[in-house]
Amino acid sequence: MKKIFLSPGGLEVSVLALGTAQYGTGISEEEAFRQMDLYTERGGNFLDTALVYGDWGCAERGCSERVIGRWLSSRKKSSQVVISTKGCHPPLEDMSESRVNADAVRKDVRLSLKNLGCDRIDLYFLHRDDPKRPVGEILEALEEEVSRGNIRYYGCSNWSLSRVKEAADYAAAHGLQGFSYNQIMFTLAEVDERVPGETQMLVLDREYYQYHKETQLGLMSFMCQAGGYFTKKGVGASGFKKSGTDVSGKKK
Repeated sequence: MKKIFLSPGGLEVSVLALGTAQYGTGISEEEAFRQMDLYTERGGNFLDTALVYGDWGCAERGCSERVIGRWLSSRKKSSQVVISTKGCHPPLEDMSESRVNADAVRKDVRLSLKNLGCDRIDLYFLHRDDPKRPVGEILEALEEEVSRGNIRYYGCSNWSLSRVKEAADYAAAHGLQGFSYNQIMFTLAEVDERVPGETQMLVLDREYYQYHKETQLGLMSFMCQAGGYFTKKGVGASGFKKSGTDVSGKKK
């Protein structure tokens, strides 16, 4: 599989990352292991997860991360795979409650390290933003985790362009590493920004894309396949996969 650098001098990863949101919930651990085995056998080396993945179906936080951690331990792959994870997501029962603060960064980073069974996270994203909180406070908390050796690079997800620019200015003025990467929704299909139950997800638009080209800020996209839309099977009128089917459209 082709490898690319996410940003100049940054992480070298396979051009296709493996999303793991359903590991341990919609996708069994056995099937998750099979997928990761197949992906790495084909040259893939980039797994994307988040602390919140699985909270909708597991009693303990970090279901997807723990499945990945057990696979890494079982296959002795820790040094061969790049892991990106995300933290500071609001609780699913109250999405209006912000968790983007220094205390949540510290707690979530440590829990993700434990779940994944690793000493350092390659790429750590803030899953959301809190526009009311100064960017300096947030960046300083992330920088502390870099200094402690807990994370290598950090980035943002679902941050507005104006906030990303503000963060870049603060990092430059204070000699910080700053955001190395941005993870944002983008797909080859025409994007419907009205995600059911979501008000905080942002879509890559032309202005945002141009900013990435000019600054070379690393870019990762999620929902690239629109939840299986391009299979043309198992997709309901809303464009989302029908309940009770896999991505091929077959009944589970």
